[in-house]
Amino acid sequence: ATLSGGIAAHEHGLTFTPYSVKDTFAIARLSEPESGIEISTPQGRVWTDYWGQAVVPGLTEWRKSRIEVNANTLPKSMDLANGIKNVSVAHAAFKELEFKVLNTRRVMLEVKQADGSWLPKGTSIVDEKNNYLVSAVDSGRVFITDMSNNPALYAVDDDMHRLCQINYHLSDTQDKEAFYEMAKGVCK
Repeated sequence: ATLSGGIAAHEHGLTFTPYSVKDTFAIARLSEPESGIEISTPQGRVWTDYWGQAVVPGLTEWRKSRIEVNANTLPKSMDLANGIKNVSVAHAAFKELEFKVLNTRRVMLEVKQADGSWLPKGTSIVDEKNNYLVSAVDSGRVFITDMSNNPALYAVDDDMHRLCQINYHLSDTQDKEAFYEMAKGVCK
């Protein structure tokens, strides 16, 4: 049995690669750690480690090299700002590339009023600072794009007067492979 591949030492630790590391290479890093994310490089495909880092084992000197995150390998709860980097470097250069990702917790709330009726279609929903988030649709459904911080939610009238606060409960753990989760809420 033989082993092949490479190791790159950098300011954030050691990162392994299945390829030999050339004189001109890079480290690709996700802004939030996530393992197993595929990245296409000029030398082939690589995958992020536990810390969200991968070695780009070789870059083309003096010409653009395209490095691309395969967004299909991200958890459904993670958004990618820009998955493509085109870099030009000199011979024997080292480059660090950061790909901005964001873990989100999308929730479809089914909101009823205190009397048991659905929150009316078109009712505006705001956060604690009265920032508009969304309007209710049929059956009191409200889609919130990021509930990571369990925000306080309020239904307001057309003049932005609070009608009620939406009480809801989310599970303690988030399914990272679900694009969104369902929850029930009551506006009191």
